[in-house]
Amino acid sequence: MNMVLINGSPKGEKSCSNYLLDIFKSEFEKENNVYEVAISDKRIKDEDKFHIISNCDNIVIAFPLYVDCLPATVIKFLEGFEKYTKDNNIKCDSRLYCVVNCGFYEGIQNRQALKVVKNFTKHIDKIRYGGGIGVGTGPFIYGSSNIQWEAKIKASVKEEIYNIIQAITNDELMNKDLFAEANMNKRLYIEAGNFGWISSGFKNKVYLRGFNNKPYKK
Repeated sequence: MNMVLINGSPKGEKSCSNYLLDIFKSEFEKENNVYEVAISDKRIKDEDKFHIISNCDNIVIAFPLYVDCLPATVIKFLEGFEKYTKDNNIKCDSRLYCVVNCGFYEGIQNRQALKVVKNFTKHIDKIRYGGGIGVGTGPFIYGSSNIQWEAKIKASVKEEIYNIIQAITNDELMNKDLFAEANMNKRLYIEAGNFGWISSGFKNKVYLRGFNNKPYKK
């Protein structure tokens, strides 16, 4: 089996998207041909990336949620891939699976982005939407890479990801999208997130009195 893992995060390797894709890589790379494509990597031409994608049986794309949708760079890339397949009369007999993560607590916040990807597959001949997962608490998931996936706090996310892995292994399409988040208190998660913004502000010389500034408001 040929599989391609597409990292759609603008942050590249240092991202939650890449961290989640590593699970798929570790599961499939021993007995299959697993290719990796980073949309943000401009050292490789998009046409070369499209060539790899169009020759794979299974496509897994991961990206962060941007305003209830896909990052603009991912939208542009997918539009480019659609044009590439039509200009070259390519029939992609492939299944596409999607992994979306967000900073919201609830994984279901990613549902609209998954619908966008599902609709995208209808524009390319023979590509089928295999299903997807919406992962909430993304900053915690990525920031807790030192915590094993088997730990209770992350186990629910791992379980749903492995449901996708099982579908890929069995050459199946899932009949519904999946949603999961870290098993932690929502209030504590939000408070930790707020503290993280304050800490980030201090690192960038923005202090409490400047947090509410609106420099572009006339």
